[in-house]
Amino acid sequence: MPAIGAIAAGNTLVLKLSEICEHTTAALARLIEAYLDPDCFQVVQGGADETTQLLKEKFDHFFYTGNGNVGRIIAKAAAEQLARVTLELGGKCPVIVTKNCSDIQIAVSRLMWGKLTNAGQTCVAPDYMLVERDVYAPVIEAIKLYLHNVYGSDP
Repeated sequence: MPAIGAIAAGNTLVLKLSEICEHTTAALARLIEAYLDPDCFQVVQGGADETTQLLKEKFDHFFYTGNGNVGRIIAKAAAEQLARVTLELGGKCPVIVTKNCSDIQIAVSRLMWGKLTNAGQTCVAPDYMLVERDVYAPVIEAIKLYLHNVYGSDP
C-alpha cells in the first residue's frame, strides 16, 4: 500500500522486499519492469548484502515495515543522510474478550478476519487472545464455526 501511494503521488520508487519472499519479489520485478518506467521504479532482489548496499544509496524517504532490529538499521541509515523515515514496526496486538461481549459470534468473526487477512501478515493482526473463563467455550466454538464457514470442512 505505501508503494501505491508513493507512485500515485508522482515519486520514484525502489522496492526491496524480504529475502524470504523471493518468488513474490521476482514476480513484482517482472511486473514493474513490464508495466512501469524502469527509470522511475526498481525492485531490488536479494538478502542482507543487497540491503546493506542499498542503504548506502541516497534516498529522500525510507519506508520500512518489519521488526525493530532492522528498523534501527533503517533509521540509522536515514539519519546519516538526514532523510525522512517511516517505520511500521508492528508489535504485540492482544485481543481481550470478556463476558460483557454482547455478541461473541460477531466479535470472533471480526477478530478472525483481522488475524487471517493477508495470512496474518499485517502489523495489526491479533497475536493472541485473552479470554475470560466464562466465555472461553463459546469463543472456541465461534472460532471453529468461523474457520469452517470460511475454509470448509477440508481446508
